[in-house]
Amino acid sequence: MDDDVLFAVQEDFIYSLDSADFGDPNSINVMAYNLQMTPVVSFDFLERATYFPPLISLYQDVVVIEELFDAPTRINVLTPGMVAAGFPYATTILNDTALSHITSPSNGGVIIYSRWPIETEAEIKYANCSNNNSFDCLASKGVKYARVNKLGKKYHIFGTHFEAGGSATDIQIRFEQYGEISDFIDSMAIPADEAVIFGGDLNTDPNDGIEYDSLRWKTNAIIPLHTGYFESTFSYADTGNIIDHVWGQADHLLPIESYNKIITFRSVDSVMWDIFDFSDHRTALGRFVYPDIQPDAFIDTALCFDDNLTMSVGSSDSLNFQWTLNGSDLIGANAASYTITNPSASDMGAYSCMVTNAQVYGGQGNALSGLFFPEGPDTLVQAFNFPLAVIGFQDPCGVGLDEIGLSGLGLVVVPNPSSGRFEIRMEDLTKYNTLELLNSVGQKISKNSVSGTSVQYDISYLDPGIYILRASGDNAGSSVKILVY
Repeated sequence: MDDDVLFAVQEDFIYSLDSADFGDPNSINVMAYNLQMTPVVSFDFLERATYFPPLISLYQDVVVIEELFDAPTRINVLTPGMVAAGFPYATTILNDTALSHITSPSNGGVIIYSRWPIETEAEIKYANCSNNNSFDCLASKGVKYARVNKLGKKYHIFGTHFEAGGSATDIQIRFEQYGEISDFIDSMAIPADEAVIFGGDLNTDPNDGIEYDSLRWKTNAIIPLHTGYFESTFSYADTGNIIDHVWGQADHLLPIESYNKIITFRSVDSVMWDIFDFSDHRTALGRFVYPDIQPDAFIDTALCFDDNLTMSVGSSDSLNFQWTLNGSDLIGANAASYTITNPSASDMGAYSCMVTNAQVYGGQGNALSGLFFPEGPDTLVQAFNFPLAVIGFQDPCGVGLDEIGLSGLGLVVVPNPSSGRFEIRMEDLTKYNTLELLNSVGQKISKNSVSGTSVQYDISYLDPGIYILRASGDNAGSSVKILVY
């Protein structure tokens, strides 16, 4: 008698994430996984949906899943399982067929689950699919977006599934989709100091030459260190088919650490013995650590000769710091904080700190460096300038003008700070009849009668520093501080 014997050797399935990441708002772990719930090619939906959620790490922040086309299993099994596994937040399914503008037989198959609140979501539908690839045209593919708030830090997650297939038409449609996802990211008007992460089944391998290059260039991708399975993220018979990715976007916040680790999700539960793996794809685990910069509140004050003042951008990360006074670099001021000790008139002016994050990608020297970075390593540089203070000086101490804000009642200075050429605009011509320009210790520089709602000044010949414009009238008075650099 012949018997079929199925034999497998498998260690307990555990994938490791740093537990410290969970309580750190500046790190995020994003999984992208094509779970293959495609009715035309697979039928083990119930098993996949049941046994997948309990295997997810307790420290996983976000899970982006593709090919969730089977709605009943997703709604009745997978999503409740994800809630039980600690993911109470989820987007709607991409391009739900319940929407009036979705005419495809199936939805877009992409959903984003999160342990942290999803504050908003959005989506687009890709314009085209290939008639050469009937499976793709059955689905309403596109991009799903979620803004995730992890402990107060905003993360902008974009999940997608690009066109499959290798025909000339398939390739052309993928080229179009690279532009569509890039335009969609741009349309969200995300601040440059917030993180953008995109990924999923991109159906694009680093071996794809100009197609891969186009994906990188159009999305301005940050490509993390690739670890884990090197040969493929799709099918065990394939090599050189690394198509599942979790990448950053260099128009936005630059991470100080990042990797993609490729693993195989697998269960040896008896129910899964005929399946073992949850999908024909491996799983991409993206980890990103971002700089922690918390600058002090802006201060506007005057110092006496024996005062001390420390300003800080509040970061302990390996970044580059350069402090400036009135736009000029302070020699040797390259730490995260700067202290003024025993000030003098030369310390007067506007203080800022330029914080620069420079990272090299593709310089790790392993076999994949040349594959992911065919033109050599990428060096990405991002800089933010933080104005921290406007400092005046009183000599002798206690003599001079009272503290005056940067804008006065009914007075506007444009621009401010300036090189010494600026305009004073007054909202009400009847309120003031006299304008006096004073230096920081109250000495009068000029006095003019008011004849219009706008007065031009040129004091570029004077030393940089803080000046005061005082406006007065019969029943009103106001002052505004002017910074000349």
